[in-house]
Amino acid sequence: MIELREYQKSILRTALKYNTLVVLPTGLGKTLIAFHALQRFNRALFLAPTKPLIEQHYKNFISKFFQDATLATGSIKDRNYDARFVFATPQTVMSDIDVLSKNTFEYIVFDEAHRAVGNYDYVNIARYFSNARTLGLTASPGYKREKIQEIINNLRIQMIEYRSENDPEVLDYLHIKRILTIMVDLPKDYREVIDSISNRIVDMRKGLENVFKMKLTKYNVEEVSKRIEEMSDEKKWKIWQDYSKFLTYLHLKELLEIQSIDAALKYLDSLRDNGSRAQQEVISEFYGLLSESKSTLHPKMQELIRIIQSKGDMQGIVFTQYKAQIFYMSDILTSKDILHDILIGKSGSRKKQMESINRFLNREVKVLLSSSVGEEGLDLPGADYVIFYESIPSPIRVIQRMGRTGRFRDGEVYVLIAKGTYDEISYKVAKRRIKTMYELLDSLRRELADKNTKRTLFDQI
Repeated sequence: MIELREYQKSILRTALKYNTLVVLPTGLGKTLIAFHALQRFNRALFLAPTKPLIEQHYKNFISKFFQDATLATGSIKDRNYDARFVFATPQTVMSDIDVLSKNTFEYIVFDEAHRAVGNYDYVNIARYFSNARTLGLTASPGYKREKIQEIINNLRIQMIEYRSENDPEVLDYLHIKRILTIMVDLPKDYREVIDSISNRIVDMRKGLENVFKMKLTKYNVEEVSKRIEEMSDEKKWKIWQDYSKFLTYLHLKELLEIQSIDAALKYLDSLRDNGSRAQQEVISEFYGLLSESKSTLHPKMQELIRIIQSKGDMQGIVFTQYKAQIFYMSDILTSKDILHDILIGKSGSRKKQMESINRFLNREVKVLLSSSVGEEGLDLPGADYVIFYESIPSPIRVIQRMGRTGRFRDGEVYVLIAKGTYDEISYKVAKRRIKTMYELLDSLRRELADKNTKRTLFDQI
């Protein structure tokens, strides 16, 4: 059995006494705390959102703690809930909920607890097993008070235990993690096309914002769509076409700025068969122009190659949002004789994912090109360095990505940023949101501690 560090022991004491939300950056041992908590109870349930992740937790638990445990996932037909410890996906538990007593479990661990909002199965499971003690684990619960409060309410949280990488309690256990931002200028042929698209966006935005009486961004698509649906039929069709074209320009511009010409061309290709008439017009306008510059590598791609080649035998993980971009990167790295593998989500089978991870673990490849599945869906091995091909504004995803290096030895995080683009905005937004998150956690921790400590003292009178 693995011994706990001092800060883990402190968190465990709280988790055994109260329903607790534990917020720790990736690599600081949230799962180990949960394993130590589980063993104090006669019947316990450990939940994780994906099959690969819960399988890894299950294997780690039975190898280091107790054998009296069982795995319950959708692919297992004869599921057994009689074991002392059950490791399951929330979807599986919900499908079997009718055969489970409300008092089946004394303790429930919710891994990736930031998902416990809305209609996600965690919410219904916590409600059904209302007598069980709960433990939520996450690297980031979000940066909005209302979302964190929703998690607290849904999991019946009484205490929050959080530590940042700057916390004195964890500093002795951390390796040095250098964060380097690499700023690049877009070349002339990229700029010319982007400027042309930008001019069209400006022209269309004026007319559409005059119609909707609101500022248009990529974040209020749902609200704008509702407004269009409320319009008369004769007006609706024309507005839909214009708005569709506007959004196509926005996305095309973003792909050019922060991904590659190849990504932009693949996006236009995807619209050929199913795109609207307005989107077909965008294809006619820009496909030929983009094709002429296809051989020009995005400067971030050039930096990516430079960084990887400078690392010798060190191993790195490259994160990017788009699957098509991963395959494009793979082609580029292959042309440079760089040994690598890819790790993708839904369309990548579980077997292929594990093969990629094992090749990385066995040092058969230098680089793992990963989609968001490498942020949360799988327990990835530590790397010597991590590269963010694009900036992302989500604190959860930033913290999870950064946690893939500096776990067992010093590490480096490279953030590639195209100047004057959405990259720069995202990077600043993420830093601000992470700061806000810890401020909120501190405030909510104090509120809960004050409330529940008073209740405990009152109960003792």
